[in-house]
Amino acid sequence: MNYELKRPKLIPLALLLNLSVVWFLTHHYWFNFLLTFLLGTATMLLLFGKRAYYDLFKKGKTSFWFLVSIWFWIKLGDLILSGIYVGIRGNLDQFEHSNSNIGSTLPHLSDKIFWLCKAMFSAVNEEMMFIPILLTLFVLMKGNKFSWYVASFFSGIAFAFLHWGAYVLQPAIIISLLVTRMALNETYKKCDSIRGPMTVHFLLDLTLILFCLG
Repeated sequence: MNYELKRPKLIPLALLLNLSVVWFLTHHYWFNFLLTFLLGTATMLLLFGKRAYYDLFKKGKTSFWFLVSIWFWIKLGDLILSGIYVGIRGNLDQFEHSNSNIGSTLPHLSDKIFWLCKAMFSAVNEEMMFIPILLTLFVLMKGNKFSWYVASFFSGIAFAFLHWGAYVLQPAIIISLLVTRMALNETYKKCDSIRGPMTVHFLLDLTLILFCLG
């Protein structure tokens, strides 16, 4: 990956834009489901330029079935972690998503379809926000192998805390979200395209959403 910061002086502005997501998410505006996509796009264009932005979306180097296997291993890891948690605490209450009962609160099929469309787009949104964060940290740390994992770890911490409204952020949830984010980052590295982590994230969200609507 040969990314280069074109406008490093704009990093404070990009940081401010990304931090603003916290404020927006505390206010239930209708456009919130597009917010992370827009902020991620702005960050990528400001710091890396148009060519790097378009390069994110090039055809990936891995097969679809490789991406499905990543989805499988992430879900298996979640099941193992939740099983350990149940063994210690005796219940899964802390692992429940805030929308786990959405199926019963949306009685009309049209409402469920609209919610489903918004929720499914979150996979695209979040990858568009966190891959630029990952790349910025990676480049700032001089872009060696060690710095990739440090950047991936800190982007994972940010990813976990972005979900403060969806889960009760206790240690098991933070670890689960951190590992998921780092796995998605590795998918991007292997695939060399944002399409890879977007696909895996889409499959992860689809699994959760089908459970919530059940």
